[in-house]
Amino acid sequence: MGRSNISDSSGTEARSVTNVLNVSDRFLTSDEVFLLSKGIKFCPMPLNLDSIQFQRDLDAFKRRLRLFEYFHSSDENGDHTSLEIPHFRNKSVWKPPEGRDRFWIVFWKRFKMTEVDKFKSPKYIHDNLTKGERQALFSLSSDDNIIIKPEDKGPAFVVQNKASYVKSALSDLNNEKFYGKTMRICHQMSPIKSRVLSKNA
Repeated sequence: MGRSNISDSSGTEARSVTNVLNVSDRFLTSDEVFLLSKGIKFCPMPLNLDSIQFQRDLDAFKRRLRLFEYFHSSDENGDHTSLEIPHFRNKSVWKPPEGRDRFWIVFWKRFKMTEVDKFKSPKYIHDNLTKGERQALFSLSSDDNIIIKPEDKGPAFVVQNKASYVKSALSDLNNEKFYGKTMRICHQMSPIKSRVLSKNA
């Protein structure tokens, strides 16, 4: 356990990777360590375009922009009262009504014409991972026995046994000094009741 060291073919240490902390029972290969050492902000290049997911992402992006325009305009006109954000709330799928702002309509049509409608999946994609790192990505993401998460204070990745991670989380939740049990699921309560419970827990 501890920080990962990478050795060359002769067995001598060639490089010490300081931003990968392995406290799990899994042995990390050099490709897996190098993959994780790329950091939290690294984004693997997708090798193919999922047109259905692309359309979903585009719709979600459009909704976020419309929500921003709707509530920003309401705040400026004094039509929208800013409320305290509740502790628990269900995910909303509400969309603002179409045709409110002609500038928004012009912007979205131009954006679709210039950026979306002309987009084509490239014939060749330069992979930013080696073949071994690509295999390591699949291997790590399909391992249900480990948890990979950012270090609490620092840029490192921590690889931990899932069982010990869950045990630690349950131990924290069972600490009655900070948490209290309720008879109902909190997200089904009203925001006022949820705030009262969280303050009195």
